[in-house]
Amino acid sequence: MKWEGEILKNKKGQLDELNLDLAMRLKISENIPWYAALFGGMPALAGGVVLENIFEDTIEDVSTINFEVHGTIKKPEIKRLN
Repeated sequence: MKWEGEILKNKKGQLDELNLDLAMRLKISENIPWYAALFGGMPALAGGVVLENIFEDTIEDVSTINFEVHGTIKKPEIKRLN
């Protein structure tokens, strides 16, 4: 998970207002070679490594879910972006 943004304090100095972006990445892309090795043996492992390197950015984009988080700490509003 990758959080970016800020949490603002209220007049009492307590953390209150949320202005955050959250990117949550599923580890599918990191495990492709292992799935290939389990289900297809060594030739599939080699092919999985090659495919992972070729499509690395695309796989990472597909396996990442992005959110916006606004509102307050007591009542956060979470909006899925993709």
